[in-house]
Amino acid sequence: MAPGTNAGAAHPIVEGKTLDPILKQKIENDATAFLRSYVSRRGRNVAAAEDAVLNSKSYSDTEALNLKLIDLIAPDDAALLLALDGRAIHRFDGSAVTLHLGHGTIMPFDASMRERLLSRLTNPDLAVLLVVLGALLIYLEFNVPGTIVPGALGTLLLLLGVFGLDLLPIRHTSLLLLVAGLALMLLEAKFASHGVLAVTGIASLVFGLATLVDGPIAEMRVHLGTAVSAGVGFGAISFFLAWIALKARRNKVLTGPQAMVGRRAVAVTDLAPAGEVEIRGELWRAALLDSGASVSVGASVVVRQVDGLTLLVEAGEPE
Repeated sequence: MAPGTNAGAAHPIVEGKTLDPILKQKIENDATAFLRSYVSRRGRNVAAAEDAVLNSKSYSDTEALNLKLIDLIAPDDAALLLALDGRAIHRFDGSAVTLHLGHGTIMPFDASMRERLLSRLTNPDLAVLLVVLGALLIYLEFNVPGTIVPGALGTLLLLLGVFGLDLLPIRHTSLLLLVAGLALMLLEAKFASHGVLAVTGIASLVFGLATLVDGPIAEMRVHLGTAVSAGVGFGAISFFLAWIALKARRNKVLTGPQAMVGRRAVAVTDLAPAGEVEIRGELWRAALLDSGASVSVGASVVVRQVDGLTLLVEAGEPE
């Protein structure tokens, strides 16, 4: 062992479940039997090893050495090789082998491409950024259909981010915060709340991202800076795109017959109350809303309604 380390606390558990007493006893007996099968052959302290399994006992480096659970304590690899040089070990078949490690060299093995990729994807900050960027690109594809590239690239990034997060411990309450944040921003785009819903939604996104990964150490959690930048950026962009989409839905129709409502037309015949008008270079049959009124040739009228192929108009200029 290395100085300052500890070992033990090997009691078998199943995370998130309460084991049946009989099943628990079977798992403990199996684990201790497996432990005895090689600990006794190595000349180790069987009782102390079983105590680590049955009672979750943990030992410091000195305690493990005194209890004969380990052979030696070495501060580094070079010291370990030097301490093992000339030591005789006994294999399970009974044969003895003497180690000659005085001039041994340590050969590091580079990680494979798969291992390097998995190591990158399990970075919580990178996984969160991939999910956020992928979601924005997919949303852009829905707003501008047919561009293909944002949708395809966004799907790839989103799946890579979800794959990375699947390898990490996730808090499900944080996922609910993210969903609530998106819902609040969409509601802000639809209902004017003077920014209250949007700010609350962005705060939910930031807090949800910051607490999304329940890592045992700080390096395995989402950093606050990443959560703030991703949450605020995603929230602002999503709200802006949703507001533009909602505004476009509420805008006046610019194509078809309904696009003529509110526009100016010129009477080409007397309207008393029906006749013809010219609008956008086209001749349309028109009728005055006030059946008792009349309009002479060349006068301006305003289209108020469209009834099939007839425009319902009234005298005057558009506002």
